[in-house]
Parts: sequence; structure tokens; C-alpha cells
Amino acid sequence: MGLFDTLKVEHQCTGCYENRTEYQTKALGSFLEIYHLGDKPKHDGYQIIFGNFELYDYCGNCDTNMKARGVIIDGLIAKVYEWKDNTFGALIAEHLDEESSNT
Repeated sequence: MGLFDTLKVEHQCTGCYENRTEYQTKALGSFLEIYHLGDKPKHDGYQIIFGNFELYDYCGNCDTNMKARGVIIDGLIAKVYEWKDNTFGALIAEHLDEESSNT
């Protein structure tokens, strides 16, 4: 099973539409860190500048697995998109502030 990092992002379950508050990922180092949009993640001590990474959530109410894709732009976790059929879907959340909360 392993360790996961958490990205706090409000979204809805795609099965029952229950409000959800977070995704999990192993892509940011797996050190049980809690991230928010606008944070600057590091991996193995290095700042991540650009890229995208997998996010997962599971709804126990309706037994639905959800996938999303986080996007890092200029070192910040900038956006989260739905991820369906290996394609970016609808925008779920976006960082709009210029200030980072985890420098």
C-alpha cells in the first residue's frame, strides 16, 4: 500500500456526487505531506518546476474510484483536472493567487 501525500481540493464524487475534500498521490515524494493549490512541492529535495501527476480518491459510499491530474506550473501546484480515458477532462480547481502557501 505505501505512503501517500494529500492534495486538499474540493470536488464531487463522480458516482454519487457526494462532496469530497482531498486526493492522494505518490508522485510528490510520498512523505505524508499535505498540499494545497499554490504550494511548491519538492521531490528528493529538488523543486518541481513543471509537470503533471496522478491523483486518486475513493468514495466508500458508492464504491467509486476517481482519478484526476494535478498540474505544476512555475513550481506551483496550479490546476487539477478530471482524468478520463487517459485524457484531461474538465477543470476541477485552479490556483489564482500569486502568493504560495508552502514556500
